Amino acid sequence: KFMLVAGERRWRAAAIAGLTSLDCTVREMNHLELAEASLFENIQRVDLHCLEEARAFGTLTLAFGYSIWQIAEKSGKSRDYVSRRLRLCCLSPAVDVLPQTKHLSLVQLAPIAALPAGLQTEAVCHVFKHSLSPAAIDNYCSILKGQGGTMFSINASKHAPDRVREFEKKTLGPWV
Repeated sequence: KFMLVAGERRWRAAAIAGLTSLDCTVREMNHLELAEASLFENIQRVDLHCLEEARAFGTLTLAFGYSIWQIAEKSGKSRDYVSRRLRLCCLSPAVDVLPQTKHLSLVQLAPIAALPAGLQTEAVCHVFKHSLSPAAIDNYCSILKGQGGTMFSINASKHAPDRVREFEKKTLGPWV
């Protein structure tokens, strides 16, 4: 029995073009090798969201023991590209399932990932509701973290409404 592991888009394009044969490599693979090859094939997709890439890179790191350098080399991406996406693995699962998260980019999600898990959902909802720019998101996340980079506890958002309102007035003006 054979299974197509990589090259599905190429195979479909060949079928659409009317080709009846296609060169391929046949290889025996165990389940781990199959999963690894599938992950590397998947991260080559053009329409991949940064969170999907983060999950794939995280799996390659945790399940297969790859370093950032190895992922970068094998995927053809830069080390910086891989490490920026791996930072998104700090997003809490609650943020990951929010429908709004799909509409946010890497630049918007990165400062949110640096927040404590208890503040991330609130931050995503606020950012989406007010259509904040990346610079405004950085500022907002700094306010949630507190002065001097001190991190709030999970319940800290209840103590930060004055700073958040002040931020909203500065950023959003009369629309608050």
